[in-house]
Amino acid sequence: MMNYQKYKRFETVSLKDRTWPDKTIEKAPIWCSVDLRDGNQALVTPMNIQEKVRMFKLLVELGFKEIEVGFPSASQIEYDFLRLLIEENLIPDDVTVQVLTQCREHLIKRTFEALDGLDRAIVHIYNSTSILQRDVVFNKDKDEIKKIATDGCALVKKLCDNFKGQVILEYSPESFTGTEMDYAVEVVDAVLDVWGASKDNKVIVNLPSTVEMDTPNVFADQVEYVCRNLKDRERVILSVHPHNDRGTGVADSELALLAGADRIEGTLFGNGERTGNVDVLNIDNLKAGFDFVFVIGGDGTILKNARFYAKTKTPVFGINLGRLGFLSQSSKEEIESSVDKILSGNFIIQDRIMLESGNSMALNDFVIKGCDLGRTSQFSLKINGKPVCDYLADGVIISTPTGSTAYGLSAGGPVLAPSLSAFVIVPICPHTLTARPIVVPDCEEITVCTDKKMQYVLSSDGQELFEFDNEVRIKKSVYTAKLALLENTEFYSAS
Repeated sequence: MMNYQKYKRFETVSLKDRTWPDKTIEKAPIWCSVDLRDGNQALVTPMNIQEKVRMFKLLVELGFKEIEVGFPSASQIEYDFLRLLIEENLIPDDVTVQVLTQCREHLIKRTFEALDGLDRAIVHIYNSTSILQRDVVFNKDKDEIKKIATDGCALVKKLCDNFKGQVILEYSPESFTGTEMDYAVEVVDAVLDVWGASKDNKVIVNLPSTVEMDTPNVFADQVEYVCRNLKDRERVILSVHPHNDRGTGVADSELALLAGADRIEGTLFGNGERTGNVDVLNIDNLKAGFDFVFVIGGDGTILKNARFYAKTKTPVFGINLGRLGFLSQSSKEEIESSVDKILSGNFIIQDRIMLESGNSMALNDFVIKGCDLGRTSQFSLKINGKPVCDYLADGVIISTPTGSTAYGLSAGGPVLAPSLSAFVIVPICPHTLTARPIVVPDCEEITVCTDKKMQYVLSSDGQELFEFDNEVRIKKSVYTAKLALLENTEFYSAS
């Protein structure tokens, strides 16, 4: 076995008051595809120009708005590929291409030659700042390494004077994870000062885990440290470029987003140099970057996605592959015609009210049931804290107008039009002749109290289960589900 004592662990940042563990990912990052650079390097036989064009078109179709097209000053094929994209007008107006170059004078000048005729580009310059490469590769001290970065930035800025398009600067302290954090911040701030970065003229600062050297929580600490200690965080778009040496590229990315990152560079399915880049398809909240979502499945699938997209205010269009589809708008035989109608703008967006209880949301309903299936349970209902009635029943359903066509309907509740601002309270199999469903305004808070001697469970849309003590409070959610409906759709018909 190897002598582990021979190697000393790299000392990284100590961040005892870190804040990222208490945060959640609320929005999608800016996505940049590096498939044409890092992804191409992973191939046994690199792509030729025609294959690169096909890949570029695919990335555009997938919705990437920032695409790294290569290192045009490093090889003739990457130079020719970029020239082809420009000269044949293959770059859409809403897509920005990114080019990579070291902070070396002849490479930067060659890069600008390749960019001639382009309206807008991200010029990504880098130099290594790690302890190992300073000592072994460059044999330079900290000031000399910093000068490589600032000289490269100054040259890009100078060449912009004769470049007719817009240049967005990106700078990477290569081997960031092997660099002292205070020094990394010092170099980045120096580059920002030379560029003249400001809130209105932001620079993309890219923090690469060129080699994964530690656990993802340490990378998150490093990202948070940089965010805190830059002279002016407002003049920066903070990007990360995780590799997958330790198999934790996705975790690095997700924790970096919690720590303050705005942007992620990655590849499809993690295909990248060495052990791969981060797989952008597996990063949490990827879905939150879309303008419109088609959901294929039954009502259960549509409910799950409608809840998810409510927070991002993204319209959802349901295509029914299930048995019954009150929420769907199209059958599988009608997919093509329905998509054509959506793309032509022949649809409306309908906001559907939702319920919330604690951190959980429901579009259809919350259901409270006892865990002992062989016994009826005691439920006490309160509205705005005032007692209303008691139920001896199998359970209680609190549903929205949308959910009134679901479990509540099966339990004998009324069907409400989705435009109504109301909730329905329906007892399940009540052991009484007098208990009836109750319709209440959606501004009311509903409380259901249970017998402390029994165990109960709360379910959200029949999909998520939660345990609780003996009291559940349910009210109108601050979020609404946005359902896309074809024009002339009737609520009372099921597809």
